[in-house]
Amino acid sequence: MASDFLFVIEVFDEPAFDRMLADLAAAVFADAGFDVATRDELSGEMRQALSAGAAWRRCRVRFEAGAGTLTVSVASDGGVEWEAKRPLSPRSPAS
Repeated sequence: MASDFLFVIEVFDEPAFDRMLADLAAAVFADAGFDVATRDELSGEMRQALSAGAAWRRCRVRFEAGAGTLTVSVASDGGVEWEAKRPLSPRSPAS
């Protein structure tokens, strides 16, 4: 049975939340059934997107699972946007 979900977090001072966001992403990516290389790749890309948007002081990170895909996006008020989509593992609780 599929378990679609949407989780959005908005941070106003990204550097102050680095550890929390890294832990959150690691947990979501592990639950999605991604291998270590994919988790590291997505975490690195997400970290770069957050750093690019940090000058705007307000960033939104969105994790959405649906239709067998996990979509991760980062957006800032300054218009910096990044998005990645990966298929969920068949063993994932969200698949």
